[in-house]
Amino acid sequence: MAIPLLHEMQPLKWQKEAAKAILKPGNWKEGDDPSKSIRLFAWAGGKGSGKSLTLCWIACLLAMTRPGAVILLAMDVYPSLKDIHMPILGRMATALGAVKTDNDVRFPNGSMIKMRYLEMAGSPLDNKSPIEGHEYHAILVDECQKVDSDYWLIFQTRARLTCKDISGRECMPVIITSGVPQNTWWCAATLEQDGRVWRPKTGDNSYLPPGTEARLRAQMTDAMARAMLDGEELIQEGAIYSQYKESLYPEGSLVVAKPEWQSSRTMLAADLGVRWPHALLMVEDVTLGAWVVTHEWAPDDVSIGELCRMILKDTCLRKDWKGKGDKRIPIDRVIVDPAGLQRSDHDGRDGLDIWALPPPEGIGMMPYVERDAARKNVEEGIRRLQLALERKKILFDRDLIMNGHAKKKDHRTIGRCLRGYRWNPKNPAKPYLDGFHEHGCDALRYGFREVMWNVNPVPNLYTGTSKMAMTTISNALAQAKNER
Repeated sequence: MAIPLLHEMQPLKWQKEAAKAILKPGNWKEGDDPSKSIRLFAWAGGKGSGKSLTLCWIACLLAMTRPGAVILLAMDVYPSLKDIHMPILGRMATALGAVKTDNDVRFPNGSMIKMRYLEMAGSPLDNKSPIEGHEYHAILVDECQKVDSDYWLIFQTRARLTCKDISGRECMPVIITSGVPQNTWWCAATLEQDGRVWRPKTGDNSYLPPGTEARLRAQMTDAMARAMLDGEELIQEGAIYSQYKESLYPEGSLVVAKPEWQSSRTMLAADLGVRWPHALLMVEDVTLGAWVVTHEWAPDDVSIGELCRMILKDTCLRKDWKGKGDKRIPIDRVIVDPAGLQRSDHDGRDGLDIWALPPPEGIGMMPYVERDAARKNVEEGIRRLQLALERKKILFDRDLIMNGHAKKKDHRTIGRCLRGYRWNPKNPAKPYLDGFHEHGCDALRYGFREVMWNVNPVPNLYTGTSKMAMTTISNALAQAKNER
């Protein structure tokens, strides 16, 4: 959808209501403390509902109608700011005669919009945040589901400037927060202080191309679609992969795996975890149209070379496999996480080189490491893997899971990792890294990413192609193939 200029903007009903409410000056009285007279507004809506466009539109309206106003437009990380808001704001503002630099937009009437990203290590209350030391008339923040809730106090201490609008009325400071309906702390905080909140839906945006909502919905779990499209609250609590069910297929995620190694494609996926690696063997089941995890290796405190030797006790490369009489499992492809590019902490060699060494020192194959930034995104990978688990495209051998239950409680298994992998209570949009559960889940995500990044391909929706495309054949042919 083309970015409209200010005079071309045809606001939706909720956008018109929001702009009308925000542009009111407020009940300012001479002698009032500006920091205690802040006007608060927020929205949490579905993807494509117009949240970011509205934020940029209102930022320009405030700048044009309140000469000399200093406005902050912030997001969680710089790439989001660069890819989402800068293009929108740049087109709207430059058409009004404003001058845009890398981080600021300056208007002819003296108003200024400063663009900042808020990601930082630790709490912003403990460390100097990127907006400390500055004062603003309006603070507008997007993607708040990824922003530390401690920023709320900082927003209120930084929004302290009043200014006159073009009618000469003194206007109170404004804080506007936006995001998707995922642990909406900013909406709760706004309502607690008598602010106003909107909940736009994707379907309410009549300017979206036909079929957009249906295509987006096809790429999401039911719970995620209710939040990201319908505007319902999604509180990320409990296990991240709640779609994983320890019951037999088709109700659950477990199958009695009997792969035909001679004709089935296999893949070894590993998260190196510094010295606490986790490796999974996945095999394609063309009858079910799924990939099944059949074996795992999760030793503690070992080097890459030691891990390779453990794996080689049960496996070999496809080219070294002797056929049906060979009890080893043939491996067609090896996938490792980006840590594979790092140097070994034992001998200083490149981690990938160790994997590529001939047995018994290595696997004998150079692993593939994903370099596509979009496919490496952790949150997007989690979302797609959730969808694959819900639609039974990733399954697990029952014996593998049951044998894992019998192991000591401090031993990592893929079943325990999936059940214990949780969202970070401090930042509910990101997983909590405890050093135990993430390694197995990351290994599964790397393998899934390689074989079925597009869990449910939808026409006219490009999301990138998988390196090992899924094989699909008829059930009858699949059964005949397995019998052979």
